[in-house]
Amino acid sequence: MKVRQAVNMAINKDRIVRIINNRGGVWPTSRCRRPCRATTQRLKGYAYRLAKARRRCWPRPASGDGFSTELYAMNVDPNPRIAQAIQQDLAAIGIKAEHQVAGAGRGHHRRRRRPGVAR
Repeated sequence: MKVRQAVNMAINKDRIVRIINNRGGVWPTSRCRRPCRATTQRLKGYAYRLAKARRRCWPRPASGDGFSTELYAMNVDPNPRIAQAIQQDLAAIGIKAEHQVAGAGRGHHRRRRRPGVAR
């Protein structure tokens, strides 16, 4: 759980909002949309705290050099730029995230077509 919290603290959410909107905005603290907005206003997300994220992820200097993982993003603007920003943020706390492109029709090429059916 501490690593998950460290990842949340390491990601600069204001930068991601600027990438999406080309200006400022508000980062949602919940996945809930407008109908339950009153309840999401009380939730507090993780603030961008890079030093605290490093300490939480690796409390002792000899505890490790980090780990690697994969980060999937669709190849539609602005997703590659967001993925690169997250990749840089995670690298700052010792997590090497390899950016993988996930197409919009992921898995579609594996489906069998029925004979005589046009798509």
